[in-house]
Amino acid sequence: MATLQPRKMFKKHTFSSNSKNNSSLFKTKNVTGSGNHALNQCSFSIHSENTSQSIIAESNLHSLRNYGSVLPVLVIEAISSEVSSRNAVSVKLSESGWVWLVCGRRVFVWKFKRSSLDRSSTCTCFELLLPPSDLSHKADLICLLENGSNQIPGLIATSPEGIVRYWPSIAYDGHSIETSVIDLQGQECFSLTNVQPLGCILGTTTSSLVHIAINSVDATNILVCRTLKVPQGMFLGLSRKVSSFIFGSTPASHSSESRSLIKVLKDASSNNETFVYVLSSSLLQKWIILSAHSEALLLEYDLDRSLRDAFLNFGVWNCETTHPNQLHIWQIDFEIRNENELLLFVAGLNSDVSSQLYYALVVISSVSNSARAPFQLKSFTCLKNYPVYYSHEEEEKLLNLKIVNIPEKNIAYVYSPYHVLCVQCKFEYDYVFTGFKSLVENDVLDVIDVRGKEDIILGAGVCDNTPILFTSKDGLVCLVSSENFTISAETGDVSLNDLECIGTDDDMETILFKAFSFFRKKENSKCQSIISEHVLKNSSLIDDAVMKVSSRLCNESPQSDPRWAEVDSSTTNLTIVSKLILDQLEEKLKVYESFIDFLRATKVWDILTVIVLNGVSLSTPFVLYEYLEKLVLALSLKRLNDDLADILNPAIKTLLEKREVEVSSRLTLQDVFYKDATRVNDLFPIIIELEEKEIVNSLALSKHVLHIILSICNIFVTSVQDVYKYRQKAIQLFNFSCTTSSDCSLWTTSLTSGGVGSCLLRQFEILVDYGINAKFSGKSVFVEESIQTKNAVNQNLVDLVDVILEGYVYQLNCLQKDTDKYRAFESVYDNERKRLIEPLIMTKQYERAVSLAEKYEEFDALIRVCEEIDNKDRLQRYMSEFSHKGFSDHLFKWYMKQGQFGKMLSTSSADLGDFLKDYKSLQWIHEIGTNRFGDASVSLKSLAHSVNNDIPKKRTLLSLGKLCAIANGEEIDTVREDFSELETLPLFS
Repeated sequence: MATLQPRKMFKKHTFSSNSKNNSSLFKTKNVTGSGNHALNQCSFSIHSENTSQSIIAESNLHSLRNYGSVLPVLVIEAISSEVSSRNAVSVKLSESGWVWLVCGRRVFVWKFKRSSLDRSSTCTCFELLLPPSDLSHKADLICLLENGSNQIPGLIATSPEGIVRYWPSIAYDGHSIETSVIDLQGQECFSLTNVQPLGCILGTTTSSLVHIAINSVDATNILVCRTLKVPQGMFLGLSRKVSSFIFGSTPASHSSESRSLIKVLKDASSNNETFVYVLSSSLLQKWIILSAHSEALLLEYDLDRSLRDAFLNFGVWNCETTHPNQLHIWQIDFEIRNENELLLFVAGLNSDVSSQLYYALVVISSVSNSARAPFQLKSFTCLKNYPVYYSHEEEEKLLNLKIVNIPEKNIAYVYSPYHVLCVQCKFEYDYVFTGFKSLVENDVLDVIDVRGKEDIILGAGVCDNTPILFTSKDGLVCLVSSENFTISAETGDVSLNDLECIGTDDDMETILFKAFSFFRKKENSKCQSIISEHVLKNSSLIDDAVMKVSSRLCNESPQSDPRWAEVDSSTTNLTIVSKLILDQLEEKLKVYESFIDFLRATKVWDILTVIVLNGVSLSTPFVLYEYLEKLVLALSLKRLNDDLADILNPAIKTLLEKREVEVSSRLTLQDVFYKDATRVNDLFPIIIELEEKEIVNSLALSKHVLHIILSICNIFVTSVQDVYKYRQKAIQLFNFSCTTSSDCSLWTTSLTSGGVGSCLLRQFEILVDYGINAKFSGKSVFVEESIQTKNAVNQNLVDLVDVILEGYVYQLNCLQKDTDKYRAFESVYDNERKRLIEPLIMTKQYERAVSLAEKYEEFDALIRVCEEIDNKDRLQRYMSEFSHKGFSDHLFKWYMKQGQFGKMLSTSSADLGDFLKDYKSLQWIHEIGTNRFGDASVSLKSLAHSVNNDIPKKRTLLSLGKLCAIANGEEIDTVREDFSELETLPLFS
């Protein structure tokens, strides 16, 4: 995505007064008196140097430029004062060129667009005092009432509590009338919408609507407030029935009290009638304002089910496996695009699949005002090229977006306080037959980032068909499309006039880089053309070229960092450098993720095969994904580096010395280490090596050594867990799965010398040996340390074992079952699982041991704990919970191995009979215990026939069998005949 970069030279604002340049409106400063502003206005001149649009920043497709005159002195002084803050300032702009800015209890109004008839070089800013309020005033609760001439407009403002104040002319602050809306019942006012000449519509946060009209009685203005009531008549019911017939069953409309108001808009495209659209959560209404005292609800429709179906039909989620109710839909903002046509911005989330949040632009039409013709979804544009990820903590930030609509164009702008998205919205929709059909390849064409230390967007609007922003740093700026930015009406393709050509001497790596460059610029047509003509036709070279590009993206030195250039630099500020390295790693990860997207989108991923690394053939996609995880590991280690520098910095220094790397005086050790992101895992064995040396050299300082051991556990657990978390997300994001045809040995589980898996196991052994077994110091931590220290050791042990075993599970899932390699690794997993959980049982940390044993199905550990604490109920629960995993058989074998036959036979499990079929010497006891005397008789007789040399034993078995037959109720003669052999046996052998 293109990002605006500041230009080195641009024109500065010049004010007519002696005020300082408006470099940052929120910069705290002392305001000296500029005269006594007794009137609610000030004048400011427009200088010729300000009328030109100087470029503030630019990208390939857009530029930000100064717009209009400099800000009024009153405004600059107000928002630069020590008492103001960004939260207390809001701005709105009108298409006619007026702007009003609210700061505390004051509102400033001025006109930034000059009329061709008004050739005066002086503009006037008006200041009004808003009604008192305990809550913050905002520009959305103010309407400027223009009369269509050059006369000074009036203004109506509402406080959040519902106090309405009206000024017939903003030139006279003292001439106003005031009233209160009495029907609010504690509701907070949310917005005020201009429906002149019929007044304004006030909306509350809970979707109550109030019509405020200005009546003139005997040359006196009166404010009249009426609450809009939703009718319950037959026509409204018909509207809902028709909506359900066309769109399918939808949830019943909730009362307004249960819905949050999103926006109220007047349809300015209708000249003869006044229509108002209201969006409350998913409920969309269309009202007609008949007069200052009369209105009617025309249409009402709940968009929820239609939007859910749209996300599924568009293919965001699999409609065959996803139920619409799994989705969480937010309605964020809407604007009127054309007559009877609305542009709605929404977001969708399926938390059962991933945390990725999808934005979408939806065009909704109402072809008439009849209840028989409800709203219809005309188009749907999902912003798949702009991935964001949802969290509850970030929800407000992710949904703080608003539309700037340009009806004549096939694009719309969506802005947050920090950036603007340029979005295409040219999609067709065939609801009945084919669903959504995309006419364009791109959705998000450009991302204009205005984020700065003191810069946010306070408001936006449209003037002369140009998007206008009001930023805290530069005031009014306009967003201008570059001259070489065009959109084809037929295909929706974006084109830039300057096309980079592929040279005849370019190798495959260079060609891939150029194609990737076009992909990053969202120039998909040019990217795909290069891939089709120069890449796919040379498939034998692709794997090697792809690996070279990926290695370069991960390991190249940051080009934007001057410290890597061959020039001297000043003394390094370590705090700044630390933040710089972190930013560089985050940027590498972002670019590398985009590279994976590029390979998948261009189908290059599908033809990748194998690559030879260090003499071993490996799956190319598998190695690419491994690099992705190592970038995550590098980021995690860097985040830990500042807090655990006493451990990580010496390890980094030792590693670079072993690599014989010379570190320039311009760089730090961390600079050089984190640059090679694909080799950061080499740090793990170095950490273990230094830890073992420290243990040997510091035996007397047990607390010091224990601190080191626990800190290293924290490093290993935190960094590897971060990789696992990303792995879960990436599996869904990139649809990645292990390739069973390749080796697929995960680097996080590698048991080779110096491998991450080997290091984790060695750290486990060190923690157990020092903290529990007292192998080094002769005194166990459990003898001499506090309860807090013991708990720290135990919890670190649990976390470390959890990380190790989770890695084993990942590795097993990456291997093809019923293969020798799978069986061999499964055996390693079974043995290690038992060994790793054993220390927790030994120290009677039963709950911790059980938590791991239940998660990883270590049945021996579960049985041991239940036996040691004598908890038969828990054992019975495991027999039921893990019945499909063979827990009962495992339990019986454990009892037999321990020689506890009595406990085994006393269990009430129905599986015991099947298990004992292979143990005839015990089977008959179980059958007697379950009153199956006939079966016991047969078993005893069979067992007796297997005994030949031990006559007493045989006689005993037959006697018992005869007794069981009698107990079973068989006839005496039949029993005597069946056991006639007993009479032939001698009494003594």
